[in-house]
Amino acid sequence: MKITIELTEYSKAVRNAIAAETSVAEILSILAEDEEFEVRESVASNKHTPVETLTKLAEDEAFEVKVSVAGSGYTSAETLGKLAEDEDVKEEVAHNPNTPIEILAKLAEDEDWVVRWMVASNVNTSIETLGKLADDELFDVRRAAFTNLKQRVL
Repeated sequence: MKITIELTEYSKAVRNAIAAETSVAEILSILAEDEEFEVRESVASNKHTPVETLTKLAEDEAFEVKVSVAGSGYTSAETLGKLAEDEDVKEEVAHNPNTPIEILAKLAEDEDWVVRWMVASNVNTSIETLGKLADDELFDVRRAAFTNLKQRVL
């Protein structure tokens, strides 16, 4: 027996709750196309959202959705690499502990000090990159790099 439900019949609040809580990939895929960005944002934040759906949501027009994809621990390295080039969300990519070290190394050279600070604070940043950030022109970036290095040594 197959049960079919029409998700559009539910209110935005209900669709949002489903997007946040379901573990059913097919439902998440459908809700990833919802007209309300809050629902798509909840899909992007859901740990059960398939990588393919996150990849699609990385191109969403809504800033909030892309930020959720950039911060997700389930977003692919390839998608994080693309998002690292997006001025609107590269800070979140720099903050994501699953961002590959190669992408973090590139972001460590960003002109935006907040991006460099996020990289310096990221647990996945390589020792080599932290060493470079320890010489940054801004004190906050240097302090974050030293703190990160110190936590690894102790």
